[in-house]
Amino acid sequence: YRSTGEMKFNATLNGDLNVNRPLRFISTFNIENGSFIALGSDVSLESINFSGRFDNLKGRLVLNDFSGNMGGKKIKGFLSMEEFTNPLVSCSINGDVDFDKLSKFFPDLGLVINGDAKFFLDADVKFGKNKRIIKKISGELNSKNINIKINDFELTLNGTQVQR
Repeated sequence: YRSTGEMKFNATLNGDLNVNRPLRFISTFNIENGSFIALGSDVSLESINFSGRFDNLKGRLVLNDFSGNMGGKKIKGFLSMEEFTNPLVSCSINGDVDFDKLSKFFPDLGLVINGDAKFFLDADVKFGKNKRIIKKISGELNSKNINIKINDFELTLNGTQVQR
């Protein structure tokens, strides 16, 4: 991948440096009009904008009001992660997706997806050692002509609407 855009950050490091207590590191950051380009393909995630905050002692990373687009399809939302050892990931994301472009952007996933969808997802998921606990999930998915291929498995969805 190659990236462009401007990232700004401000960081504070404070506390006593000793073996028994880590220093506190707090950082705020933002990206304006950034992009990630998948090398070897014509697919890029463009117009990336977000602000964020990291606090090592609270074990918290927050990405506020992120937005971007891929192939003219827009996505926006919020994402946070707490407790990095067994993280709780919270998100609220909505947008449109072209799965063909998305699978080309992440070619190492070993799957091929085609089709378009509009979606909304609001979720809290706790990740532990070899397990995931869905604490909260709601959303909506409206898809058109989705075809998923993973090795010998193939699934086709036409005009699917899912709501929770």
